[in-house]
Amino acid sequence: MGKIVKVSGPLVVATGMSDANMADVVRVGEQHLIGEILNMNGDSASIQVYEETSGLGPGAEVVTTGAPLSVELGPGLIENIYDGIQRPLEEIMKLTGSNITRGVEVPALNREKKWDFVPEVKAGTRVTGGQEYRCTRLDGVPTIFMMLVEATKDPGVDLSSLKSGVMAGSSYSPEQFQAIEEALHICLYPSYGMTEMSPIICSPASDAPFDVRSRSVGPFAYGVTGVLKALSGEHVTGVCQEGEICVRGYMLMLGYHEDDGTLTRPLDEEGFFHTGDLGYLDEQGNLHITGRCKDIIIRGGENISCARIHSCVTRLPGVYDAVVMGIPDPKYGETVGIFAVTDSYDEAGLLKDLGNVLRSCEMPASLIVSDKMPVNAAAKPDRKTIRLLLEKAAKKGVL
Repeated sequence: MGKIVKVSGPLVVATGMSDANMADVVRVGEQHLIGEILNMNGDSASIQVYEETSGLGPGAEVVTTGAPLSVELGPGLIENIYDGIQRPLEEIMKLTGSNITRGVEVPALNREKKWDFVPEVKAGTRVTGGQEYRCTRLDGVPTIFMMLVEATKDPGVDLSSLKSGVMAGSSYSPEQFQAIEEALHICLYPSYGMTEMSPIICSPASDAPFDVRSRSVGPFAYGVTGVLKALSGEHVTGVCQEGEICVRGYMLMLGYHEDDGTLTRPLDEEGFFHTGDLGYLDEQGNLHITGRCKDIIIRGGENISCARIHSCVTRLPGVYDAVVMGIPDPKYGETVGIFAVTDSYDEAGLLKDLGNVLRSCEMPASLIVSDKMPVNAAAKPDRKTIRLLLEKAAKKGVL
């Protein structure tokens, strides 16, 4: 048993923890708040507490469970809504009301409910990888699901055990969402999150209708305070008005650890973390993702920097200017599109030289070479026109 010597927001330092290990789950204070050991230095432990720490102070007890943070798997998992450490939020709210009490403990899965179960194999049966595992749920990026749709065209592929899935990490269209559900015969759920938020920001309820699941990412999750902000920093409050998605909550990271040991906290004056994504809220409070503030292409769940590609393209001799953007793709969600201004290359020649400076995932699926850049009234690249040209070229399959 250890004792707290320091409290700083969600970070707690306790001494006398010689019987604990890094990554152990601990119970903190009289309310047994749940926490995780991030670092050990002798018998001193740095702990991230996953609940509000107000009222905690030096001298409060900390007890290790001797086990790492883990999740429980079993029937009923899909129909529940959890926070980042698998606490069943709906069940907790039934006990405590909308103002959830700190330290409350509820089993992740219902211990009283009975389920019909028909075993498909006998005890001791040897199983191997792939479809023989008979997975019932799959979480992945849209590209994975689209690849599975293609796989179902092979008569030898049996994915009939799949019942549901969670899709996140990249953009997709409602048409793709519907095609995946129909081809795989599953109920698909979208999710929006990021590592900094541990990681869920939005996800619809298990009984959400198709239109909500296919066209939005649902409401902000319990414990997440989400707002939309204009570039000026003002809150965007109107229904269906676009703004940058900004979030805060107990699951928000402490910050970014820098090489010199310092901690950078990239929060605004209200304590919100700016995701860099754009979106709007509909009348029911469901969030719709519309784009990104920063030029990042998400190709099959992999982040690709437009700035890096632009730098590589414009460094080639004879390339005067370029616009790099993501264009919709049915398989990867987005792929790279490049509009280059040059009098030294044709498409084939430029594509060859780009192969020497870009990674394979950064290579363009659509490439246009021109001797002039389309511009708008402000003499800036006309990105709308360029996007239409690149999307048209991509549909023609010129590369």
